[in-house]
Amino acid sequence: MNIAMFTNTYYPSVGGIEKSIDVFAAGMRRCGHSVLIVAPEYHGASHSTQEVLRVPAVKRINGSPHSVVLGFPSELVERVRNFRPDIIHSHQPFLLGDSAVRMARLLQVPIVYTHHTFMERYLHWFPMNWRLMTDIALKLPVAYANLVDHVVAPTQSVAGIIRKRGVKTLISSIPTGVDADFFGSGDGASFRQQHGIAPEHFVIGHLGRLNEEKNLAYLAKVVIEFVAAEPDARRFLLAGEGDLVAMFKERFAAKGLADQLVFAGLLQGQACADAYAAMDIFIFTSHSDTQGLVLSEAMAAGNPVFALDATGARDMVTHDVSGYLLPADAAPQDFCAAIENIVAQPQRFDVMRCAAIQAARTVSISACTQQMLELYRKLVDQKITHSSGGATRWDQWLRQWNVELELVQEKIGCLIADGKK
Repeated sequence: MNIAMFTNTYYPSVGGIEKSIDVFAAGMRRCGHSVLIVAPEYHGASHSTQEVLRVPAVKRINGSPHSVVLGFPSELVERVRNFRPDIIHSHQPFLLGDSAVRMARLLQVPIVYTHHTFMERYLHWFPMNWRLMTDIALKLPVAYANLVDHVVAPTQSVAGIIRKRGVKTLISSIPTGVDADFFGSGDGASFRQQHGIAPEHFVIGHLGRLNEEKNLAYLAKVVIEFVAAEPDARRFLLAGEGDLVAMFKERFAAKGLADQLVFAGLLQGQACADAYAAMDIFIFTSHSDTQGLVLSEAMAAGNPVFALDATGARDMVTHDVSGYLLPADAAPQDFCAAIENIVAQPQRFDVMRCAAIQAARTVSISACTQQMLELYRKLVDQKITHSSGGATRWDQWLRQWNVELELVQEKIGCLIADGKK
């Protein structure tokens, strides 16, 4: 099959959506399929390749590293048309997501949409954060989902939430796969030596995007309390990049624990696997993630996950088996006490480590890729298509007019909605 994926965020930006797209695209190519990724130009990545079509964009919007594509450029239409996709997969419900709908209607091929993000939890990135913006953030993904042929949710809990919000299109729960062998073979000893962590230190770790939506102020309170209880024997390993790096450094320094914070920066590839291997447990306090790929990566390395009970975590972590789930409103001291309780029981802790590894292996790249490909095949077989080459100019114009009308109606519906959930 020829598969075109449309996304507003892609490398060199690093996050869960980018990683998910890359994992699925690589897995599909290994199975003999062709994948074209349609993404914006980025600072440092402005040129198209055979596998990635870079669309002209306004870079570094609102001080963020992200780019924004405006309009529906003719080079996008020509390149995607020449690629002759059998199916189109959209990864956001706006901008290039709208372009994905346009191309699917124009070429008369099925379109899939993955609900990666609860947009209402990311409004701090925008200068105008008021009730209307919240209403739009809640309703836009639902309205968009009802324009496509099938919706993919990364987890069952996300599928349940978006159904309740009004998605009527059929939904399949397909997680992003993880290379358990790779993340289970990191060199933790070398990583510890490189970063001044002694073999006997107990390391609590976190890896990911270090921004406000990840509930990191709460995480900082937990790890500071845990490390402060035995500062000579414990370390906190933090990896990633984002606006809150300084917050961690300032808070640890204020408690006299600057040496107990090991900040490794942005890690990729083997360094990422080595960092997981250097940890003893992984801590995760986000309320906003729909899957939390870092959880399965950390678990593949044998790290029990201690997390708040939220989407993403509850689908990957089995409470008191492969990790520990705290109530979403748990006080930081209660979270810390739960970690202390498990750490004080070495045999129970070892059983948890083994369970974490086994859980990660149930979400393999090959299995998840096959699930997505089976969905694609089903949709392609069901779709009644006609060759766009045989259509008259009037037919093509009419399809374009109809899709623009659909998209306008979708946006107007979000704007005039009364805000009821």
